[in-house]
Amino acid sequence: MEVVPRLYSVTEVCELLQCDSEDWLKDRVRSGEFPARRICRHLRFSAHDIEKIIAACAITKDVLPVPNSRQRRKNPLVSV
Repeated sequence: MEVVPRLYSVTEVCELLQCDSEDWLKDRVRSGEFPARRICRHLRFSAHDIEKIIAACAITKDVLPVPNSRQRRKNPLVSV
């Protein structure tokens, strides 16, 4: 007997990602930024798709701007 992989709905993925907007997720799937599949006109996500979405949303140190000392003195709300 073949094991059928678990597929998640848009609502379930939003809950897993703690995302407030289902439209945010749907827009990124439409643009091709996030993987998904259509089954009977509904978006579905595999566990592997969800892992790829999390990886695509990860922020690395190189992406975050680090303020220099002049910027920190100028604006005390800016911190490292």
